[in-house]
Amino acid sequence: MVDTEKPPEFFSLEFHLRFFPKLLWNLLSPPKEEYRSPFADHIPVEHVIAPALCMIAIAIGFPVLQGSGAWWGWLLLVLGVAGLIFLVAASIRSVWGERPTYGDFRPAVFFFFVVLGPTVGLLAGTIEKSTGLTIGGIAGGLAAGYLLGILAGLWVQALGWMGRFLDVIALGGIAGMVILDLVLLV
Repeated sequence: MVDTEKPPEFFSLEFHLRFFPKLLWNLLSPPKEEYRSPFADHIPVEHVIAPALCMIAIAIGFPVLQGSGAWWGWLLLVLGVAGLIFLVAASIRSVWGERPTYGDFRPAVFFFFVVLGPTVGLLAGTIEKSTGLTIGGIAGGLAAGYLLGILAGLWVQALGWMGRFLDVIALGGIAGMVILDLVLLV
């Protein structure tokens, strides 16, 4: 495993050529271990159900509120939003004071930004119908996405257990952006 306690300086060649590639490799291909339960790294079920109930309350309350303005629409909307705010605050509080480490780096969030940068560059070049802007935008977007992805993959840990939802959202976003990129290239 990569020594994640004392990484080299972020803007050094050692970080980008040795430390970070080795970290990604180790995170994406973990060593063979003794049997572990497939549920060992999952979050508790209440951490999935509570945000889902809050989002359902918002999804039901908001249209009712706009349509008829019924009191129960307000109730569902306020309870849903307050519940989400509470859950995010409790999640952040659960890791308050802990520094993010590369040992808990989130590769899905990193790769989301690595794909997002070139997608934005490709989109800008396609809108302007400029091959030079497309190539420059893709290269610049890749560089910016790489740097921002490292920071985001590290600091998303500050969200606590709610950060795991961003992993799932990031994977869906990657798939969507790859499809968008293929459509824009054709």
